[in-house]
Formats: sequence, C-alpha cells, structure tokens
Amino acid sequence: MINNRLDLCLRWDYEIRINIVEIIINNGKNHSGAFDLNYLAVDKNIYIMDNHLAAIWCWVRKINTTGKYNFFHLDQHDDCLTSHLTTWLHEIKSRKINLSKMSIQEMVELKYNSKLSPNGQFQLFQWSNYIPIFFNLFPKLIDEAIFATHNTRPMHKIANENSLVEKEIFDVVNNLNYWISENSKRKWIFDLDIDFFFTKHDEQRIQFLSDEYVLAVAEEIKKSLKSIEILTIALSPECCGGWDNAIRVAKIITDCLNVS
Repeated sequence: MINNRLDLCLRWDYEIRINIVEIIINNGKNHSGAFDLNYLAVDKNIYIMDNHLAAIWCWVRKINTTGKYNFFHLDQHDDCLTSHLTTWLHEIKSRKINLSKMSIQEMVELKYNSKLSPNGQFQLFQWSNYIPIFFNLFPKLIDEAIFATHNTRPMHKIANENSLVEKEIFDVVNNLNYWISENSKRKWIFDLDIDFFFTKHDEQRIQFLSDEYVLAVAEEIKKSLKSIEILTIALSPECCGGWDNAIRVAKIITDCLNVS
C-alpha cells in the first residue's frame, strides 16, 4: 500500500482519481506524439507520463548511475532509434548536459542544429531515442536488458556491454515475475508503455490484448515490485486510440499496484 496519498482529480473529459505524491506536469489531454510532454506524475518509485521521452529524466533521478541494474522494456515499440545517435551523444557530452540537474521542461526543450529540419533544429530527446541515449551515456550500467515488443525485425545491441534478450508477447504473462524476481539478484529499471496492449488495424488503434491479460501482467509486476528500482509507465495516447483508451487501461495496472 502506498502511503502519503494525495487524492487528486484530473478534470479532463472525466475525473480520474490518482493517489500520487507529486504532479510534475499537467497540461491536460493535448497532443503527445514524438516530442510533446503533457503529463508527468510520481509516487515514490512509480512515474506516469504521457510521452515516453520523459523516462530517461526519471531514471537518472532514481538510480545510482555508477551502479549496476537490469532493464526491462515492455512496449509496442523498441524505442531504439539510433539514426543520429552519434550526433545526439556528441550534443549531450560537448554541451555537458546533465539531466539530473535540469528540470523536465528544460530537457524537453533541448534542441540541436540540423540541416534536415525545415527550421534548422530538431528536438534532442523524443519518444523513440531515449533508450539508446541512456544505454550509451552509461555503458556499464545495464547488466541484462529484456525487451518484449511487437517488433518483427531482429533487435540489435544498443551498447556493446549489454546482454540483450528478446521475449515473446505471450510469454510475458506467465514469466515476468520469474524473469525479474526469481532469476536475478540485481534491481530492475522497468519501462512500460500502455501501447503494448494495442495494435493498428485499418488505420485504427485497437486493444488486442484483453483486460484480463492487462490485469495478469499488472499482477506479475506487483509480485516483482521489491526487485524494481524504478517503474516508468507511458500512456502514449496516440498509439492507443486516444487518451481515454490509454487512461482506462493504465488504471487497470495502477489500481492493481495501489497507485490509482
């Protein structure tokens, strides 16, 4: 049971009761996409956001970046865009950007010059590149990385020293707690995207994994909480057919975890 509950009603299209310690950003149900962050909240080690790009900002605040952790990514997408990784890392290192010492707003507003952009600049952090940036900024941090996504293409190693394992979607519900709690002594960074439970059909985003499956995954996460250093949950409304769909499914999970 999470203590020190703050009972907050987010008055968007309907009321959502979320027991949290701190609301960091609440701009309402606006467009998220690849670059925009509208919502970020935290209760102890559980962070909820609309855009996954905020996850790296949360991680560097909660973990010891000189320590050792395992990493679990449960998502429709791998979020491992590396097309300009050398440039992104150069920008961060040359400008001595320290995410742990800047606000989330400052991080979201970081830009870099690019001739490929119509206005001459691109946003540095986006929903598809935060994982390879994180792994390469801290190349000795992650011992084992597990990815369970919808990707059909082979995954690549996103940092040389990381042991990356791919898991099948339908193995998750029966094995997640085993993989995390019973098969490892290290603490985990657990990264969940609600769009994992959705897919695209005829240009529509539909939930293809049942509420029962969602709850079963939530129960597996709950069993594993003692082994999880930080849990980041992204709503990704555009990939779930809208905010209402994303929030409804997220609440199945957060209710189970006693967050909402």
